[in-house]
Amino acid sequence: MNDFTFTFKDREYRIPGNKIIRTAGAVEEHLTLQELLTGIEKQSPPINKICLGFSALMKSAGAYVTPEEVREEIFKNNMILNNAVIVAQDLLMLMVPPEWFVDKADKKKVPDPPEETSS
Repeated sequence: MNDFTFTFKDREYRIPGNKIIRTAGAVEEHLTLQELLTGIEKQSPPINKICLGFSALMKSAGAYVTPEEVREEIFKNNMILNNAVIVAQDLLMLMVPPEWFVDKADKKKVPDPPEETSS
């Protein structure tokens, strides 16, 4: 699995490929993928949960950033929704396997999630 890179406060961070699933699990202790997607879709992201999840992401990258510091970054310059979506996109890119995104060069369709079967 490839490494995951992201930026916070103009600095690039990296999560090694072998830590991505554990990191996504740490993020999901605060914010589920469904909560994140629903919040983005409704243009009402759960900001405090995003702050907690992003703080867990930063910890996994070896940087101690408090949820309060993430919140300060989101609320700066009166660009709350825009800044929250930028942070949320990093979380989304971590939590969703890359093959689920459209490859613009090949114009491939995003695969449908597997259907649940009842036992």
